[in-house]
Amino acid sequence: MNMIITVQGSATQYHQPERANLNLQVRLDGPSKTAVLDQVAVSANQIQELIAPLAHPGAGRTPAITWFSADQIRVDAQRPWNNEGAQLRLVYTAVVEFKVRFADFAALNTFYLEAATVSGVVIDGVTWELTEPARLAATQLVQGLAVHNAQTKALTYARALQDQAVRCIALADPGMLGNAESGPGYPVAFADAGMRSAKMGGSPELVLKPQDIEINCRVDAKFETVAPPRQA
Repeated sequence: MNMIITVQGSATQYHQPERANLNLQVRLDGPSKTAVLDQVAVSANQIQELIAPLAHPGAGRTPAITWFSADQIRVDAQRPWNNEGAQLRLVYTAVVEFKVRFADFAALNTFYLEAATVSGVVIDGVTWELTEPARLAATQLVQGLAVHNAQTKALTYARALQDQAVRCIALADPGMLGNAESGPGYPVAFADAGMRSAKMGGSPELVLKPQDIEINCRVDAKFETVAPPRQA
């Protein structure tokens, strides 16, 4: 009698990032709307001046920045309260946000250090990623490895039952074979911004360390054992 074996296969791969996404904003406060708008505009222009030669380096040179965007300057106003419960005068806050994608991580580090010196700049963080073709290829690889892992598991169980082979009869993302606790099966990528402090030339310098991207996948599968042929 053939037996049904239900298993979950999994696989994880690590890949070096190919792109880095830097998010930053210029944010300044003050009692004068005109003044904070002017100050943020000056700082935003300084950021754009840092971006321009990296995004458009000239003929024959590879851009360090492959894409960037800048929002329009936004301004809000609020009247804060002091610790005695009195409402104070209006405070204006002007903000402009930038998103910058780097292919050159050395240029990213230099840009990071220079941008941090601009008045009002707040750097929200760095995320690492693969290019779309590389991500697709890595996804397909890890999916295939997860299926192979499921097959290997099922075969191990079958051999423990004195059967010699298995045949796959169902394959699905986790939870789709009736096991609601399997978790997501689609490939998931993880990468955090890595930062460390180093001393170069006697002064501290922030170094952005690319973090490997983890891509993992799980798959549920059902196999049917195949009994060995009877000896004549």
